[in-house]
Amino acid sequence: MSLFEAKEVVVENLEALDAKLDFAVTQGMIDENSTYHNEISTLVDDVGLAQSWEELAEIIYRAKILEVDMNTWLSFKGDTTFGLEWPSGI
Repeated sequence: MSLFEAKEVVVENLEALDAKLDFAVTQGMIDENSTYHNEISTLVDDVGLAQSWEELAEIIYRAKILEVDMNTWLSFKGDTTFGLEWPSGI
């Protein structure tokens, strides 16, 4: 997988997390101060700036932590994310 393809996968995963977040918020969950939404937006921006696998790996690491945090948050309502697969071309 090329760096460009990996970046596309990461953005798709982040968009999936954002869609899950939007759905949860419409179901009554509260994203305090839009914390999750802002972190997702920051990560998407960072993906666009990444110029190496090392930079992308750091973003993926942060995105995985966000996914785990969101799983914990969603579990309060009996929901979860969907176990996203992240690129590992390093």
